[in-house]
Amino acid sequence: MAAIAITNSALDQVKALKDNGDALYASGKYNESIAYYDKALAINPNDIGVLTGKGLALLFAGKKNDSITHFDKALAINPNDVSALTGKGLAIGRLGKYNESIAYYDKALAIYPNYVVAIKEKEFFVALAAHNASSTKTNSTNANATKTNSTNANATKTNSTNANATSMK
Repeated sequence: MAAIAITNSALDQVKALKDNGDALYASGKYNESIAYYDKALAINPNDIGVLTGKGLALLFAGKKNDSITHFDKALAINPNDVSALTGKGLAIGRLGKYNESIAYYDKALAIYPNYVVAIKEKEFFVALAAHNASSTKTNSTNANATKTNSTNANATKTNSTNANATSMK
């Protein structure tokens, strides 16, 4: 990546735009916040805080895959950014990829072991993964039981048919 020369004035402008985006995000106005993050990224496309903020806004606006793209951009600049790691973990988890999500929380917690957001979100996805594994096992067992019962019903029907045929003779 080519280095981008950014003046103090531009940095101040990026900070102001990010602050506006963050305020809108915090009030649940995700699409409006994205517009401010976009303006900030037009000035400095490598601002990790803005990339992560936009990633979160996209995620909560329902654009999970787009959010992952922004977390990936932030992680390409700094693979150890805890906010980007937890954001990506959340986005991946919301796609139902719980184990992959947990791996991102583990990376974040290896860097910042007491990061409460990562701890709580990881616990949530660990519970979902366990529930999903339990449900899958139960569904598989139920499917096998249904198949066995169906086979037994067919055998009973066959035996009944054979008994009727025998009594008709």
